[in-house]
Amino acid sequence: MIHAVMIVRAFCDGFLHPVRTLRRCQREDRHLRKNLCEEQVDHMVEDTFPASDPPSTY
Repeated sequence: MIHAVMIVRAFCDGFLHPVRTLRRCQREDRHLRKNLCEEQVDHMVEDTFPASDPPSTY
């Protein structure tokens, strides 16, 4: 039930205050990116490898 309230609150905040919500999300994203270790970045890059390369038989 608590998660549903958080989702509704986030939706309303984004709908009613889009600029403020966007800035808050950008700050949170920036904070997450700065705190990633090299191993985490390598793991994320490995997960995207098949999708980023075209098929060999084209």
